[in-house]
Amino acid sequence: MSAERDSCTAMRERIHELFDGDDPLTLPADVVQHLEICPACAQMHADLARLRDLLRHAPAEPLPARTLDAVWAATTGTRRTRRRSSRPR
Repeated sequence: MSAERDSCTAMRERIHELFDGDDPLTLPADVVQHLEICPACAQMHADLARLRDLLRHAPAEPLPARTLDAVWAATTGTRRTRRRSSRPR
């Protein structure tokens, strides 16, 4: 049973890596074979595919400036310099 669990753990990591890459629609043959015999991994793959599709079709809405500032500070450790509007006054 442990070997089966280890196999699924490794396969799930590969599936995540495939979704992180450029072409998750093209699956290697060993991944396809595993998905055909493992309902749990097949469900995870289906869930990730659905999430990817939902995110791709979600409307892109601009974030408020305060949120952008907080994200910028959290990820870079610096303050974000806001650009001045190029609109005439």
